[in-house]
This record gives sequence, structure tokens and C-alpha cells, in this order.
Amino acid sequence: MPRVYLNERQKLCHRLADWVQGQKRLLKLTDTDLAKEHGISQSAMSRKLRTESFDYKDFVFFVQKFQPDNDTLRYIIGL
Repeated sequence: MPRVYLNERQKLCHRLADWVQGQKRLLKLTDTDLAKEHGISQSAMSRKLRTESFDYKDFVFFVQKFQPDNDTLRYIIGL
């Protein structure tokens, strides 16, 4: 069954969470690794990814960490 989003923000947060999870698998990183670099606890990082709730600081961290190409970045932000 297709996923239904209540608003565009939820849809974009889902895209970001999926992309981050994929990058984690590719680079064999854990939530603990990301959390330590981001300066938050492992449980906070896990919660952000699980609930797909990010702020601008999180977005900037993920983009700097994983450095997506332009097409990927456009997809994540919905352009």
C-alpha cells in the first residue's frame, strides 16, 4: 500500500531519512558514529531517523557528511 503524506514537509523528511539510511549502509556507519560527529546522543540520532523529524542543522550536517550530487540534492528537497 502506498505511503500517504499529510503535507509536503513530511514527504521531504521521509526522502531525507531514506537517503541517510542508504548512505549509512553504503559507508557501514552506525547511528552512534553519526551521533558522535553531530554532537548528539545515539538515542537522539536514532529517534530523528525513526520519526523522520529533522531541523535545518540536521539537514546541513547530513549534506556536509554525505555530500550528495546535485541531482540527489534536488530530489531530497523536492525540486
